Amino acid sequence: MSLRLQQQAQAAAEGEETWRAALADERAQAHAMVIKETKTAIALNKPPGLAVQGGSKVTMHLDHLLQAFGKGDQKPRLVHRLDKDTSGILVVARNAEVPFLQLYDSSTTAALCFLFQLG
Repeated sequence: MSLRLQQQAQAAAEGEETWRAALADERAQAHAMVIKETKTAIALNKPPGLAVQGGSKVTMHLDHLLQAFGKGDQKPRLVHRLDKDTSGILVVARNAEVPFLQLYDSSTTAALCFLFQLG
């Protein structure tokens, strides 16, 4: 094997290790936000500065981190959103089959928000 091919193989292996370490960090970050888990939902403590969904120039967002809990049809689904700079409890459905996902699609559902201020 030529030196160039050996260098490319080494770079690929190092890239794979970096990728796996990043995935482990993302999983740890996602699980650290968990407040409560049930069979149907996960309540997360969303920190300020973390976008809920991706967009232009957004590389890290909560919807991406939800892959730590399942993939494909088993990936948790967002039930509602919070602004990027807002912290708070975010509820996600365990999967698309969870009944309260349909509630949020209904025009009869109203949002209820609470604001707590310390100090």
